[in-house]
Amino acid sequence: MLSPAAIKPSAGEDGGVIKNMNNKLFFISIVLLGIMVFFLVLEHRVHLYGFVPYVFFVIFIGLHFFMHAGMGHGKRHGHDNKKK
Repeated sequence: MLSPAAIKPSAGEDGGVIKNMNNKLFFISIVLLGIMVFFLVLEHRVHLYGFVPYVFFVIFIGLHFFMHAGMGHGKRHGHDNKKK
């Protein structure tokens, strides 16, 4: 019967190779993703420009909503909302 030490590799044997392979795979994935996004934007640039006004509109509404939410608008200070 094998002991647990014989089954489990030490950190120095295979851990470095696997970590190095994961780093290479991650780097290659990021590069390929960047190339794909570049060509997607390059080929569909005209379609993307049509969304710009809507993106600004959504951003402005979001900023307006979140900026006013932090100032306490809509909250009554010093007034009791309960009916007597």
